[in-house]
Amino acid sequence: MSDQNTGRPSVYDDPEGYFRDFQRRTRAMHERANELQRAMGEASATVQSPEGEVAVTASVTGGLQDIRFTPEVRHMGAETLRQTILATYREAAELASQNLGSIMESMLGPDSESVQVFRDATGQDRG
Repeated sequence: MSDQNTGRPSVYDDPEGYFRDFQRRTRAMHERANELQRAMGEASATVQSPEGEVAVTASVTGGLQDIRFTPEVRHMGAETLRQTILATYREAAELASQNLGSIMESMLGPDSESVQVFRDATGQDRG
């Protein structure tokens, strides 16, 4: 017999079926968590400055993963270089955050409360 609310085997009427269903659901959750972790690792973003002198890679958490310079940076003033790095980093971090939002939406569904909380917290519009 199954639980009328969930359609799953009842722990009282079919303990073995209940346990098998529990194991199946646990495996599915574990696989989904692994998939999310893998996707998050791949969701970093690399952005190049408008003139191409600086390239920055940011993780979904906003961490700086990589920064690369072309020889043209030698001709930039210190303040211009600083501003270029910061602007490029901000763009990469924003893109990585958008990537994470897209991953969450594809895995949890666009109407998921978790997705909406994330979008509200990061100021991202749905879409």
